[in-house]
Amino acid sequence: MGRKACPLVVLDSIEWVDTQSQLRIDRRQDKVDEWAELLKELDAHAIDTAKRLTGAPIFDHPFPPIELFTDGGINSPHFIGDGYHRFHTYRKAGRDAIPANVTVCEDPRFEAFKFALSANATHGIPRTNADKRNAVRQALACERLQGMSLRELAKVCGVSYQTVSNIKNEDAKGQVSNFDTPHEADT
Repeated sequence: MGRKACPLVVLDSIEWVDTQSQLRIDRRQDKVDEWAELLKELDAHAIDTAKRLTGAPIFDHPFPPIELFTDGGINSPHFIGDGYHRFHTYRKAGRDAIPANVTVCEDPRFEAFKFALSANATHGIPRTNADKRNAVRQALACERLQGMSLRELAKVCGVSYQTVSNIKNEDAKGQVSNFDTPHEADT
C-alpha cells in the first residue's frame, strides 16, 4: 500500500455514493453549507486579488486534504476514507477538485471502509455516540475483520475496548445499547 500527497483530485473521480465507508448516521448539512459559503468568499476574494496582481485566479484551500483510496488504475474510482463533509462542501461551493492524500492499494473500497471506522475520532466534527456505535457494529459485522480481537477492533474503530465489548454483548442479547445516551460532547 502506497500513500502519496496529491494536490488536487477531480471530484467526479470520487465514489461518494457508498454508504459502506460513510459511517456517520447523519451528515451535518449546516457545516457543509457554512463551509461552502466560506469557500465561495475565498474564491471571490482570490479571483479578484489574483486578477489584479497576476491576471490569473488563484484558489485557496482552507481545509485539510481528504483521505482517498484507489487501486491506481487509469479510470479507477477513489473511495473516501475521511472527508465526506469536506467533499460535499467543495461540491456545493462549485469546485471541480479537492486537495487529497491518496493511498494506492489492492482493495481500495475495503481500505477506505477500514480507515473510516475511526475517522473523526481525534479531529474534525466530533462523532456522536450513534456514529461510534455504528462504526463498531459495522466492524463486528465485517467478515474480513472477524479474526480480530475486541481490543484490535476497538483500536481500528477509535473507541475503547469496553465500548466494543458492551455493544457486542448487548447485540448478542438483543438489547438496545445505552451508548445512545447523549453525553456532554454530543450536545
